[in-house]
Amino acid sequence: MAVEEGMSGEAGGVTQRLVEMGHPVRRVGGMGRIMFGRGQIIARDEHGVFWGGSDPRGDGCAIGF
Repeated sequence: MAVEEGMSGEAGGVTQRLVEMGHPVRRVGGMGRIMFGRGQIIARDEHGVFWGGSDPRGDGCAIGF
């Protein structure tokens, strides 16, 4: 199992718990982080307002029209 380096608080201690359970866990940093992909999302709420977000690791952006 790979965990991206820099995860805030080790994702709430989940990584440490997996290690304690005997799972092999390795931290991935640098260029190895590209294996995690990127994402953008746009949603429209019940009032018709667009909300968007973009993964800060990439160079994309979320734009609603």
